[in-house]
Amino acid sequence: MKTWTCVVTTAPRSICTLRQTCESLLDCGWTPVIFAEPGSTDISSDFQTYWNSQRLGIWRNWMQSAKWALENNTSHIITVQDDVDFHPETKEWLDNLSWPHDTGFISPYTPRPYQTWKNGQSRGIGLNAVKMRSCWTGQSLCFTREVLHALLTNPRAPIWAGLPPKHLRNPQGRIAHKEFKMKNPWLIQNSDYIIGSILQVDLKKTLYYPNPSLATHCNPVSSVNHGSNTGRRNSVFVARFDEPIHPQLYPTNQ
Repeated sequence: MKTWTCVVTTAPRSICTLRQTCESLLDCGWTPVIFAEPGSTDISSDFQTYWNSQRLGIWRNWMQSAKWALENNTSHIITVQDDVDFHPETKEWLDNLSWPHDTGFISPYTPRPYQTWKNGQSRGIGLNAVKMRSCWTGQSLCFTREVLHALLTNPRAPIWAGLPPKHLRNPQGRIAHKEFKMKNPWLIQNSDYIIGSILQVDLKKTLYYPNPSLATHCNPVSSVNHGSNTGRRNSVFVARFDEPIHPQLYPTNQ
């Protein structure tokens, strides 16, 4: 039997979908615990919330929430950003699923690049292994506790400074970028990149995404100025939330 800890990271947004995300998780059967940056929307009267006394930024807030999740000694952890809406059977599907032995994470949310091949053709229906050197988007990531512990204790995790802009992608520029970000850690971004990289390059794990997606990227505004939720940042195939998951992912095994 799988047991779960569910953590949600949030930051101030001009359009807030935190409550929608948390209520969606409740509908699935998870109990979300929020890790909030200063100035975030306050729904602590309804959901357990840990407030950061100072701004941590997307990467260090995620690490903080993930470390807290491991302290709960559950078998599985889901980390969620504050802009996801889930099919109500998502947790049930994950509970009944035989996770592949090489799983790094399973992401209920599947963005467009992992639903189609480079030539534009659709990937197969079902749970797909996606192989790359990093990953794109970290809206909803499901881990076994062993894998999450290995990720967090990897030596690359605490020194991650984010991807330098193109004009600094040279030896001197990378050093200057890292020095600046380490002095201003709340500016460290690209959490999805480093998570995917450690899992695949260092831990030799595989990332899995369902097609159709079992969640939507529901907020049009990025909290870190990464653009809207359109195009590559959203799904092209989304499961119908008013119908069961199983026949949508496995249409020949109804």
